[in-house]
Amino acid sequence: MNKKVSALFMVLALIVSMIPMKSAEAHSVLENSTPKEGATLEKPVEHIELSFNTKIEKGSTLYVLNQKGEKIEPTSVTVKGNVLQASFKESLASGTYQVKWKILGADGHLIEKQYSFTASTTHEGSPDTNNPGNSGQTDKANPETENPGNSTSQQQETDEKKASQQVKSENESNPSPFMYGMIIVILIAGALLLFWMLFSKKRQ
Repeated sequence: MNKKVSALFMVLALIVSMIPMKSAEAHSVLENSTPKEGATLEKPVEHIELSFNTKIEKGSTLYVLNQKGEKIEPTSVTVKGNVLQASFKESLASGTYQVKWKILGADGHLIEKQYSFTASTTHEGSPDTNNPGNSGQTDKANPETENPGNSTSQQQETDEKKASQQVKSENESNPSPFMYGMIIVILIAGALLLFWMLFSKKRQ
């Protein structure tokens, strides 16, 4: 009987070891960025900083693509705790950029994602001081300048929605440890029932 019990435990251990278990530690998720996703900046961009919810490892890096698809590498990349900082030799010219980042999370997973922002370091279409009549036309063509708070609040709402969608997608793609625990319990119960039925038949 002892041999049967030992064999039972060995089979159960084999079943448990075959179950694909994920680390209880969550994947690293981007929590904050400078510049922020979807932001339009009216000042030169020389640095990019990304903050994550967990510590990231050395070797994590990033680069940007301009609107022509040209790759721009940073001159230096530093990793401190959960923060990745990249510096560029020259400030980024006006245009839309995609930030391509790749990090090695604390759980050992390699994660690659991207986001975009716009740099607008030149003020095109500004009123001509020599022709005051143009100022009225400029105001009519750009009604947002009358109430800049609206554009700011709309941008904040957009950023919040994108952040919530990102967190939701991360949670959906990472099943909870409780689910895996339930699977293990069900498999163990099924194995015990199977062996109990086999032993019962042998006794009969």
